[in-house]
Formats: sequence, C-alpha cells, structure tokens
Amino acid sequence: MKKSKKLLGYILAGILALAGCGRKYSDMREEYKSRIINVPNSSQVYMKAGLDMGKDGIYYCALDGAQTDIFKLEQKGGEWKIENLTESDGNELYPNELSSEKVVFEYEGKIYTLDTETGDLEKIVVGIKKCAEPSISDDRKYLLVRDPLDLYLFNIETGKLERITYTPYPSKTERQARLSPDNNKIAYVIFEKGVPYLYVMNREKDETKQVGIGHSPAWKDSETLVYREGHNIWELNLQTGEKKLIYRSNLDLYGFGLDIGPNGEIIFWNGEKNIVVLEKKNDNSKENE
Repeated sequence: MKKSKKLLGYILAGILALAGCGRKYSDMREEYKSRIINVPNSSQVYMKAGLDMGKDGIYYCALDGAQTDIFKLEQKGGEWKIENLTESDGNELYPNELSSEKVVFEYEGKIYTLDTETGDLEKIVVGIKKCAEPSISDDRKYLLVRDPLDLYLFNIETGKLERITYTPYPSKTERQARLSPDNNKIAYVIFEKGVPYLYVMNREKDETKQVGIGHSPAWKDSETLVYREGHNIWELNLQTGEKKLIYRSNLDLYGFGLDIGPNGEIIFWNGEKNIVVLEKKNDNSKENE
C-alpha cells in the first residue's frame, strides 16, 4: 500500500508540474546524438556518488571489494582505460571534478582535493564538523557543501563560510546542490515522500522557486538547467520557462549523477550502469553517422 501511495504521489506531482507554471514544452531529441561508454567494472558502480566529466577523463565511484573508491575512465588508443585513484577503508567518497589535474571529494565528513598526477591529498578546512556532497564552482572560487541539514557556501580564497539554507527537519534536506556558472544561482533537490522536487535559489534577488520535478541538476549556462526525471533528460530555460525533452530511455535511468563536459557533452548513467554521452549534432554529424 505504501509503495502504491508513493507511486501515485509521484504521478500526481508530475501531472501538476506539467499542468502548472505555464511552461512551453518541446521535443528536441532529434538535435542530439548519443553513444554508450561500457564501464569495465559496471556491476560495482556506486550510484549514490557523483559522475563528473573533466578535460582528461570521467570520474566516478565504484566498490573495490568492500571499499568505495574513486575511479577514472580515460580514452587511450580508441579504448576506455580504467584507473583506481584512491584506496579508502569502506567509507563513502563523493567526487566532483575540480580541474584537469584535481578532484574534490568528501571522505569521513571532511573535504579533500586529490592531485591525479601525483596522488597527493590536500584537506580543505571548511569549518563544519561533518560535510557532505561537495560541489565546486566553475571558477574554482567557491565550494558548496551540506552538513546533515543545511547548505553552506565556502569561499576557498578568503575562507569565509556562509550558511544559505535553514532546514527545520531532516526530510526537507537540500541535496545535489550545484552553483550556476556566474555563482548567482543554486539548484538543489528536496525529496518528499520519494518525489524529487527541483528548486533554484537566486542569491541576487534573495528568492527561491520550485522549477519542476527531477533530480541530478547540472548547469548548461547560468540560465539553463539540465536534469533527470524518470526515463527522461530535460533542459529548462529559467528565463523563458521553456522545457525541452532531449533524451528518453526505454530503460529506467539508474541511480543519480549527471554532468556537462567541457565541450557541452551531457553524461549520465543508463539502466545497465553504463555511461550515456549526449552530444549536439552539428551540420556534418548526420553525414558522418
């Protein structure tokens, strides 16, 4: 009975989201082409952690025996090679791409950067007893982190820590927070009875709005969000309210995690724990396929 109520709630929320807000909807799937990257250790992929595309590869987490570690996929000689970057002791790691040489992640409630060339670890002292779900800004100046309840914005250069949400109880905890490229907006998700509600906070205007049903938000630019909802990948323009369907799967999309690569590629997990890469078709793409 609980499962049926949860499903009904999700369906009703979706109907309300489609009916409300006066948004336009369009199907833009023909503008994109997709390819699959078969992950060597896909059965061990840890779906609760991040999926991030940097200039030199794709970062994700997987179980290595009883441990959860960060792995890197890099294309060499036409094949995807896997590299284990960490050796943890079973604690959960949450990676996020920092630059072409470094990864930022949470380990035992603390934030670290990992130099992928040297293997050196550096701890970032944020000033919160237990951090989770770190996310770095595009200009590398800010770090978004969550304590058990609230979101904080940490200025890496000055060391200033700003609390940006005040959450009254755990069921309203903000998850999967991401800063827009101009650092003025924050997208995040609140799960209520299993339904992921997507919000955007505008720091300049000091306002927060629910913008849809979905999770794993990523910023295409400072006015455009890409996110997941059920079998679909959507793109939402916050200025116009236009919502575009850019991908639909016959399989349920697995776990969490979505990222936009340095060349605009959109990556996410499919139902078989492999990575889907979406790319915009150019004028010559149809001739080359």
